[in-house]
Amino acid sequence: MNARLEKIIIPRIPPNRHNPVYHPDRHRLLNQSSYEYTPCKIQSFINHTFLLWSHEKMPSTKDHQHAAFTQNFIEAMKLKHYSLVGCEIMYNHYGDRGVIDVVLRKDSADQKRSTWLICEMKPRLYDIGEAIRQVHRAEEYFLRARPHMKIQGWENEYRFVLVLEADKQNLYQVESLHRNLFAGIDVMYHHRDSHQVDTIERMREIMNAILTVQNR
Repeated sequence: MNARLEKIIIPRIPPNRHNPVYHPDRHRLLNQSSYEYTPCKIQSFINHTFLLWSHEKMPSTKDHQHAAFTQNFIEAMKLKHYSLVGCEIMYNHYGDRGVIDVVLRKDSADQKRSTWLICEMKPRLYDIGEAIRQVHRAEEYFLRARPHMKIQGWENEYRFVLVLEADKQNLYQVESLHRNLFAGIDVMYHHRDSHQVDTIERMREIMNAILTVQNR
């Protein structure tokens, strides 16, 4: 490392101590044409800058959970012979806008039928009303806005799915606590552990059987 920094062609930054990105060595380095520095000062500058960047750009825990959940779901569905059509697909039908988290497609062996999964991914039901509205909005407008989402001459089946984390909390909300709200919603449970999905599906069948008997 050279002992002197002869010239840095970077716009000047006002030395405002109230600026959250202010750092004494940073401003001396960036605003002087010649400045004697030491490795410690440079490292301090780098550490400070990257700390700020990581703080500003780091996604929330909720975003991390959603991304990991979505990625694992896609990989699991590929093992079931689905192919990924796209993620975060926007649509706009005369002002009725939305975003589809994941679109998957599976073609039949005879090449005559295609099954499409249009998925709203929700590891957690933080806002039940919004989750339901997103599914209904997709059902109403997605195919109108994107009519090319089909294979000409084939039978195309579309499932608009709400994909939830396979756990007891989500199961209880959907199958018991808010059962009426989810009537007509195609709910799929997913977990990175397939045994957990099997357990939740068995519990789901038992709960539905009990509730059916009670409502007779």
